[in-house]
Amino acid sequence: MCDYRTIAEDLNWQLVGEQVRQARLSVGMSQQDLASVVGLERTMLAKVEAGHRRLDGLELARLARAFRVSMEYLIEPRPAVLSRRAAPLTEETDTAAARSSERLEIALTEWLRNVQQLIALDLLQTRPLLPYPQRVTSEAEARACVEVGHSHSLIAAMCTVAS
Repeated sequence: MCDYRTIAEDLNWQLVGEQVRQARLSVGMSQQDLASVVGLERTMLAKVEAGHRRLDGLELARLARAFRVSMEYLIEPRPAVLSRRAAPLTEETDTAAARSSERLEIALTEWLRNVQQLIALDLLQTRPLLPYPQRVTSEAEARACVEVGHSHSLIAAMCTVAS
């Protein structure tokens, strides 16, 4: 059986609803348009976005296909390192630039998860960080170390910026 009872009980349905809403807005679809594409009533989709209705596996797959994202994107929280927006995309802040920015964030999230999976499967080897030889005390100093060829040390340098 493929219904909401077979999906993990501990899934955060509020998060799923918000991810569905963000993805819908990023492709510029109304709730009615999306509901028609995935075979749901608009009111059911509104309940999903509000976190008040669970999805079954087939509905989740249809939504992911409509947005051209993985199902994992819809059910997992975004990595904190990529979530850089002060406010989520809403109907009030919906512009072409905001949609484009959201699509870029979705693509980066998917890419990061793919890289993490390749590392976990031992198919991608990471290199150790090359530490910058001294403490960096400003953003200008960090930029200077990149300009003189210490680009591999940038992350390590930025992690040790004095507070």
